[in-house]
Amino acid sequence: MATETKTRGRVWEHKETLLLLEKWGDENIQLKLKSCRRKKSIWLEIAAYLRAAGYEDRDDSSCKTRIHTLISAYRSYKDECTKTGNATSKKKPAFFDEVDQLMSDKPCTKRKAIIKSATISIDGDGDGEETKAENVEPNLNIPGSSNERVQDICSSYSELMDRNNITPLIVFDGLLLPGKKEGHEKRARLWAGNKDKAEILYRIGMVAEGNKLLAAASGVEHSMVLGFIEICRKKSIDYVVAPYEADAELAFLLTQGHADFVISEDSDLLAYGCKKVLFKLKLSGQCQLIELDKALQHLQLSQKNFLNMCIVAGYDYLDSFRGIGINKSRKLISNESNFLSVLQGMSHAPKEYSSEFLKAKAIFLHQMVINPLNGTTVPLMRWEDTPNFQKTKEYHITCGKYPF
Repeated sequence: MATETKTRGRVWEHKETLLLLEKWGDENIQLKLKSCRRKKSIWLEIAAYLRAAGYEDRDDSSCKTRIHTLISAYRSYKDECTKTGNATSKKKPAFFDEVDQLMSDKPCTKRKAIIKSATISIDGDGDGEETKAENVEPNLNIPGSSNERVQDICSSYSELMDRNNITPLIVFDGLLLPGKKEGHEKRARLWAGNKDKAEILYRIGMVAEGNKLLAAASGVEHSMVLGFIEICRKKSIDYVVAPYEADAELAFLLTQGHADFVISEDSDLLAYGCKKVLFKLKLSGQCQLIELDKALQHLQLSQKNFLNMCIVAGYDYLDSFRGIGINKSRKLISNESNFLSVLQGMSHAPKEYSSEFLKAKAIFLHQMVINPLNGTTVPLMRWEDTPNFQKTKEYHITCGKYPF
């Protein structure tokens, strides 16, 4: 990643540009730019933000020029992609993804700068966009070679939190969940096969393709997590190691009022019932906020049927079968009160589909989590609240050991 670029002869550090985009993308700044006739005062405010961060030679004119240059390069590349059907040979401009996040808009998704002055729970095993496997080039011959890069990114995210007066609470995965044993074994086999293929791609110089191949199968290395935990200790950042999966723990922290939002790249959190999730967090501070209540209203589904739809469409706990995708799943759940019997009666349905579906649902509702107030383990939701699950010991085993 380049540390500096130039705009009309002025050198801009990478981190400085991220700070500029963070401030320019702030919701209040955007509202002022759209409604205020005298925009010079707004650009002066942006320049003052950079000077306060240590970039003393920045003025309103240089900030405005830098933003306009980035947007111009972004639009030029987008136009070229449209004309060629994404087959352009033109190189993607610097900060394209960050600008794209600011310029894009999606249903049920709110573009904004990172929330300020809040307590946010963070998925420590899949922090922000830059920590994704395809964005961190590994060296297969040197175990943990990507760790330093990931730890640098984690430190940068920590600084982002500090700048925005955010109290982070990091959550890490714990033990492998009994109900996902087959999924873990499948991922291990996929990793072994993709690693061999990626080595060949690296040798012939196809680094990006090799990274994508590994990203499709890899998780977060244990050594990376230990490095992240060490950063938390040094910076006195609170963290929790979940009994099993971080997703369930994050949902518990949010529903119990220990956090205002969750940051993750895992859409499972919506199925777990997290009301406000920040996705695609960039080091610029830009992210996408999805509010579950608005999404449910848009889909015309209850929380219960949303969870059913997600499981039927295929999640980590249960693969979908042929002919069932997200759209068909939604239609089926909406129109059939006894959808499980309908599914089980389909020709492609596995013999044990109904029982496996209920196991998957039990995991979303009752997986073991830790209560940070007293250190005890409890189900995400009380078993008494779902009588059909309460009496079946098999469901309890699937959701993890209790008490821990």
